[in-house]
Order: sequence, then C-alpha cells, then structure tokens
Amino acid sequence: MVSTNSQIAARSRALAEERQRLFNLLNELPGIVYVRAPDYSISFANRYFQQRFGDPTAGPCYRIIHNRDAPCEPCRCDTALAEGQLMESEWVFADGTSYQLFDYPFVDVDGVEKVVHLGIDTSKRRRAEAE
Repeated sequence: MVSTNSQIAARSRALAEERQRLFNLLNELPGIVYVRAPDYSISFANRYFQQRFGDPTAGPCYRIIHNRDAPCEPCRCDTALAEGQLMESEWVFADGTSYQLFDYPFVDVDGVEKVVHLGIDTSKRRRAEAE
C-alpha cells in the first residue's frame, strides 16, 4: 500500500511540474495568449495579455480588450466555436500595433467548449515591409 501511495504522490508532483512548465512557457511567449469561454469570460491569460489589457477577470473579453459594452460583431472566437476549426485573422489596434491572430476551439477539462486565442505582434515586420 505504501508504494502505491508514494507512486500516486510522485505522479501528482510530476503532473504539477508539467502544468507549471506549461504556464511558465505561456507566460514567457512574446504574444497575447488567453482562453475564452462561451460566456466571454477569460479563464486564463498570460503575462503579455495582462500587461496590455490588465486583469483578465475584470469582465467579459469584449470589455477588457475592446472597451465595448457588447460582444464584437463578428466575433472571431464565436466563429471558431461555431465552425469548430482554427480561425486566422489580423488585428490592428488604434495605436497602430498589429497582430496575427489564431483562434482555436477545444474542449476544456471541464467539458466546456472554449477558444484559445494567440496573438503575435507583427508591427515591426509590417513597418519594415512598408519602408
């Protein structure tokens, strides 16, 4: 019995380490990463997202990211959920910062369909292309 309990404890530690490694990786990426639920709440946001937009739990994504009172029309995340496939697009902020966006639907561990959103800053490349 002792070996079974120690094996379970060792496996739990290993899983916790892998989870932490994944979160560390996502936090170090030089781009926006967040997970959005169908109710527009954000269940995870990396450090880059938080530096750009603030607290991801402060309200629905459309308020946090776009300062809107209602969902965006059309919403890329909603389209990704409805079609069940990767959506790729471009996003340009009012300050001229541009992002290549990828919205990918998945079923989370709780069984809820969500979208992982990845935004890669393409501003430097776009400026170089324009010159």
